[in-house]
Amino acid sequence: MKPGFNIDTGQDPPRSITTMQDEWIDIHFRQPVYTSNTVPTFAQELIDFIADFLFDEPVQLARCCLVCRAWYFSARHHLLERTVQSTQALDDLVRILMSRNNRSYGRALRHLTIREHPTKAFAHTFPLRVPASRLSQLTMLSFSQLDWTLKRPHACFFKHLAYFASVTSLILERCRFRHTDELRTTIHALPSLELLSLDSVVFHTLSPDAVRPAFQFRQTLRTLEFWHVAASGDPMAVADGQHLPQCMLDLLALYLTVVKLSLRRTRLLSTSQLFSFIDAFPALRHLHIEGDPLRRSEEPQVFRKSASSDQVIGTAETEVATALTTVRLSEVSSAFALTLIELLVNRNYALEELYVTLDDAPSPALQLAIRECLRQSGPALTEFLWGYRSDILTFWHPGRGDLDLLPPPLTYNTNLHRLTMYFATSSSLGMLWVLGALLALFSQMNSPNLQDAHVAFITYDSVDPALYTVADPALTGTVATFESILSRPEFSDLPPASITVSFRVYNDLHADGDEPTSPASTAEMLHTSSEAVRAILVPLFSSWLARGVMVLELPDGSRISDHPPHHNGGEGAVPGGPVPTSSSLLVLATFAIGHLLVVAFVSLFVLSVSCVSKRAR
Repeated sequence: MKPGFNIDTGQDPPRSITTMQDEWIDIHFRQPVYTSNTVPTFAQELIDFIADFLFDEPVQLARCCLVCRAWYFSARHHLLERTVQSTQALDDLVRILMSRNNRSYGRALRHLTIREHPTKAFAHTFPLRVPASRLSQLTMLSFSQLDWTLKRPHACFFKHLAYFASVTSLILERCRFRHTDELRTTIHALPSLELLSLDSVVFHTLSPDAVRPAFQFRQTLRTLEFWHVAASGDPMAVADGQHLPQCMLDLLALYLTVVKLSLRRTRLLSTSQLFSFIDAFPALRHLHIEGDPLRRSEEPQVFRKSASSDQVIGTAETEVATALTTVRLSEVSSAFALTLIELLVNRNYALEELYVTLDDAPSPALQLAIRECLRQSGPALTEFLWGYRSDILTFWHPGRGDLDLLPPPLTYNTNLHRLTMYFATSSSLGMLWVLGALLALFSQMNSPNLQDAHVAFITYDSVDPALYTVADPALTGTVATFESILSRPEFSDLPPASITVSFRVYNDLHADGDEPTSPASTAEMLHTSSEAVRAILVPLFSSWLARGVMVLELPDGSRISDHPPHHNGGEGAVPGGPVPTSSSLLVLATFAIGHLLVVAFVSLFVLSVSCVSKRAR
């Protein structure tokens, strides 16, 4: 699983801007709770270390799960997944499964990985030795480093593999097959297979195999994933730049029930090969491409919309194309993004989710194509992500006709629920450009159903404080314009804290990259950048901050979630003193009301006592 770049964390980002919508690995963790301070405590790392030593003792792991929450989460993942890397490990697994006391372990196991030994092959005996009946809840099966060019499996391998009827996901990582017939037989052996992931899979013979006329393809496959990891020095890894063989594409194109297709760091020969492979799946709904699958072209980019794109409805090609609803382009170049967006536009796609993250700046042709794609999607679009990295994000001139590098308009997307945008630059981030980007974004947004929006500005240098306050002559009338935009009816029902505008500054190294900056200079830079952001954006978004619908994250890590009242320094103002916020005022009011209720109750009690005493006399 490839982690993405999370703009919500304060950790150092990678050198290249990676996708923000990738899946993250959930780490389930709970701190241990001790009933007494006199009892010796264990560090969590020590608890994990103990659980790791018991990876092949399911009974002991089950007992660890009963100690407390911390021990439970350390031992539980060993019960859910297991990796077998040798003949001895396979023998241990068989012994555990056949033991009368460990039958519950087989029902708990969900993910099993068989990693072939480089010198002593054993994977070809796995389904013959491991009883599938003891793994009734196994859903994911992984084979790693198989080399069937040297050790061919027996026919009984596939016969016994078919007994694993509960397996719905098959992962083949760095495997070598003699030809595609072996891959086809492996896929066909699993009767309930829904997900197939191929990571650096190669074939000894690249000539296309003749499909047997009597061969029936099980149409249960729903998700198809391709991965490519180039590792130097690894004999099982795919060479960098090697493209997917046509024989494998022809084989997988016969599974017509594929709904989700992912191409991650893979290579294809041409654009026509890519489009032909996509068109082979009539039920395709979700397309995810990470990294350029084609060689980058140096030709100038021009957006070409087909003249007949509005008249292709009803044709066979359109019926295939209109099934696509979700497109994710992660870390691709502007040139490739333009190629695919042109396809979407010319086929009249009405997308529900569109994610585009670039590793460079968008070209003018791509910006035009994105606008046309958003227009065609219209109210169908519910989620949109747009992000890129540019060398310069500094200047913006109010009143200019062009919107170079500014956010695309969302005028026609009236049912947008979730919006994410990030803009990264390796140079100083100009607040004047930030102002233009926010103005262009919110002024052209017409969705009354917006539930979550996150706009992030990332710089690897600093925030340019040249434009320090909204009183600058260049911003004449900007505050009034922002107030009119933010008070539109489309934004009247925003949920609390639904809008987030964040700034991240990463400047740990000098420009030469070999000498780190001092902590004092870094702190001073973060403070200056934060003050520049605060002085400009807090007055502009004062209405949203007062309503509690916006969160402003500054470069120094501080957050502003409500707008303090203005103090003009006149009578009653305390220079430099703390300014009460709406949350603190609410606490004070609650405390005052509670105090009054207590006083009233005590007064009534004293009055009643005095009345009783008078009657007694």
